[in-house]
Amino acid sequence: MCHIAHPNDEDTNGEERDPPLRLECVPFLKRYFAKRLSVQAVKPKNNYLFPALRDRGDGKLSTNSITKMVRRVGQHAGVVGLDLHKCRRTYGQILLDEGASVETVSVLYGHLETSTTERSYCRKKQDMAVKATRDIWAGGVQSQTPSPPAGAEKPRIDFKNWDPGYC
Repeated sequence: MCHIAHPNDEDTNGEERDPPLRLECVPFLKRYFAKRLSVQAVKPKNNYLFPALRDRGDGKLSTNSITKMVRRVGQHAGVVGLDLHKCRRTYGQILLDEGASVETVSVLYGHLETSTTERSYCRKKQDMAVKATRDIWAGGVQSQTPSPPAGAEKPRIDFKNWDPGYC
C-alpha cells in the first residue's frame, strides 16, 4: 500500500488517500526504492516517492519533471506517448474489467462524484456489462418489469400478453 499525501489537485478537491497496489508492481517498486536510497542518504527526511535531486525547498519533484521522467521511462519501454493520466486510466479500467464497481474506482481516484470517474477515466466495457447481466440472470434474479403505480392509465398498447410495466 502507498499513501498519496499531496494529490495533484489538493488545493481544490484532492484528498489524501491510500490506494492499493497490484502485486505485479511490487518487484518494480522494490528495485526503485533500492535505487532511491542514495537520495535518502543525502536527504534523510525526504519521503516523497519522487524526491527532488536539486533543493527546491519542499523536496518534491515538480509535475513537469515527473512528466518528463515518465515519458523517458515509456520511451525506454517502447511505449509511445506514455503519461501519468494514461497510467491512471489504465489502473481504473483494469479494476472495472476485473469486477470493481465505478464507486470503488471513484473513491480510489479521490473523486467526489462517480460521474467524474465515468466521464474522464473509465467505463464498463460492453462485454463486461453483458457478462454481469448474464451472471445476475443465471443466479435466478430475473429482471422484472415493475407494475404501474396505482391510478395509472391503462397502457395504450393493448396486446393480449403485454406487460404494462415500464421500458
